Amino acid sequence: GETRVGVAASTALAHWVEVDPGQRDYGAGRTGRFRPAGHLTVVSLVRGAWEVRLVRLDDLADGTTEADLRLRVGGWPVAGDGADNVLAGSATATGAGLTSRLVSLRGGGVAGVTRVEDGSPLGRPVRVPWLDHPASVGAWLVALVELTGASQTGRPPAQVGLDIAGRGLWVCIGWPDGLHTRTRVDLDASGEAVAATRRQPGPHGGPPISKEKG
Repeated sequence: GETRVGVAASTALAHWVEVDPGQRDYGAGRTGRFRPAGHLTVVSLVRGAWEVRLVRLDDLADGTTEADLRLRVGGWPVAGDGADNVLAGSATATGAGLTSRLVSLRGGGVAGVTRVEDGSPLGRPVRVPWLDHPASVGAWLVALVELTGASQTGRPPAQVGLDIAGRGLWVCIGWPDGLHTRTRVDLDASGEAVAATRRQPGPHGGPPISKEKG
């Protein structure tokens, strides 16, 4: 039995936008002047209610330093009456019978929840958990992103190990329900994420492989 894990990966130029005044806040997006920050590579591995998200700052734009930046990973928004719970390395928000949880698995991070009183037609308020990290070029950050019903909470967070070898990246995950998988993500010559290949179960009797190379 192969265990299916959905995989998506991309590299993009992140930037700030100084929005031109007088625009509507919906539709095709707001226009303005943009300032580049640097390239980000993001890899998402999805299974059931969980996503393991890997983020790497590949480089910085000219005139930008690591001290100028904070790298934020955001979770699922939930709407309606609920509560927030912020701990060291994790943030949880509830609303309308749903629980959105974000847990740091690698890279630390300061956790928090943003509350928007009128941010959705589905209910008020809207809560979004997040993790803020110091910017560090070339370092992988990893977080568990979870969206479940209220009755499915309480499971331990995932465990993740990275095995970096040449242009390939093996991601070894111990999922919150106890299943272990090992997934390879291929990188092109520049280090950008281009595809994901074989998915196979890892060992079922212990934690995933956790090591790094070169």
